[in-house]
Amino acid sequence: MTVMSITIDKIMHENNLKKLNFIKLDIEGAEYLAILGGLKSIKKFKPLIYFECNKLVDYTRIKKLMKKLEYKIYFFNKEGLLELNRKFEKNNNNLILKYEK
Repeated sequence: MTVMSITIDKIMHENNLKKLNFIKLDIEGAEYLAILGGLKSIKKFKPLIYFECNKLVDYTRIKKLMKKLEYKIYFFNKEGLLELNRKFEKNNNNLILKYEK
């Protein structure tokens, strides 16, 4: 099966968009690739990024990349939004990336 795709950066450029506040990614394991395809826009606009992550390898790659961009990872629980300071857990797979310089 062939699936057409377009990068976040290309969407921003082709539509001459001047603002990007929020990105939601739920693309079954391709979240890291989507982030790579939006790096220019992410660096420029520093949006809040909501993503679902089900695999440790994806989480590790995303965390490493986004740490370089001064983003922190958060998760939701009954107490609200908490920084993820421990190892990845499958039951906390709905995550938020937030720029924090």
